[in-house]
Amino acid sequence: GLNPSSGDLTYYVGAGLRLLAYDSEAARLTMMAQIHYAPVDVEQEGRNHDYDMLEIEAGAFLSHRYMVDKQLTLATYLGPVVSVVRLDGDTNIGSGSQDFDAEEDTQIGVAAGITAHLRDQHSMQLEVRYFDEFSFSVGVAIAF
Repeated sequence: GLNPSSGDLTYYVGAGLRLLAYDSEAARLTMMAQIHYAPVDVEQEGRNHDYDMLEIEAGAFLSHRYMVDKQLTLATYLGPVVSVVRLDGDTNIGSGSQDFDAEEDTQIGVAAGITAHLRDQHSMQLEVRYFDEFSFSVGVAIAF
């Protein structure tokens, strides 16, 4: 995977779309699609790897909301995710370079998480994903 200690991501851009397909007081069905792009330049073991990373992802999530009190709502969610990651670039070997293309082996996985919606639209999110291994992420959204 990408290791922040071994490289430098100059920027990471993306766009996404979410569709609220069903919404009731307690349950919600959301579909999403997103795309991310990052140019990567990594030096590892004396070799320079210069490539572009493109990720295309889509999923559908069923969630359930729990009103804890007036200022806190918890939402748990679970759903399948399809993720396609492609790398395209070259590696310097000695005095020459070699082109390479790569993509992930497992493209279908599952994501589960919990979001704490605080007052004034602030939220915190914890998410676990499994494709061929587990990954964990934390997110915070602050509305001004």
